[in-house]
Amino acid sequence: MVDQNQKTFADANPNDALFGDQTDAASAEQAESHLELAHPIRRVFALVLDFFFFNWLVIGIKSAICLAFPPAIDFFTVVSTDLFVIPLLLCRDAMFGGRGVAKQLLHLRTVDEDTHEPLGLRHSLIRNSVLFGTCLLYQVAAVAIPETELFRRSVVINCIGFGSSCFVAVAFTVETILMSIPGGERIGDGLARTVTYRDKSCLRSNF
Repeated sequence: MVDQNQKTFADANPNDALFGDQTDAASAEQAESHLELAHPIRRVFALVLDFFFFNWLVIGIKSAICLAFPPAIDFFTVVSTDLFVIPLLLCRDAMFGGRGVAKQLLHLRTVDEDTHEPLGLRHSLIRNSVLFGTCLLYQVAAVAIPETELFRRSVVINCIGFGSSCFVAVAFTVETILMSIPGGERIGDGLARTVTYRDKSCLRSNF
């Protein structure tokens, strides 16, 4: 019969499907063998490196703009450098496929916990807002809040700044402690369902 002869490759070789699954599983296992959870010290170091890198980047851009367009000096006198740096830190994990500048140097990668795909902007904003959300609020308030005879802008801004600094200090401490616990994860990672790996395939140091 024609129907009997029209067999698929898998029907003619019933073990091929199984072998294919085993091959895929072996490939996945081999890929995961190059990954391990990043050490907390390495992750904290990456955060510090990113902060300094973006600060110097923004300062360099501001200086170039002021040299090319002197009237911009008045604008940058009012607007803090951090107002540009904080958004970059919030979006840093969506850059270069989950490997920002510091993560490139330290061989780290932040990916989706379920799919292991690179992070999008939404995931990056969620996981980093735990640390930098209040900082951005403070920077926006420093520019947006007006000052009148009955409203002391400096008092409100200082209060917001103090609260923001306290929150960041507590959040940073808690996040570091959580990362230090075996199997622990940052609050931001839990909210965004992300995980940071150390890619051993490009390992160059024992740290």
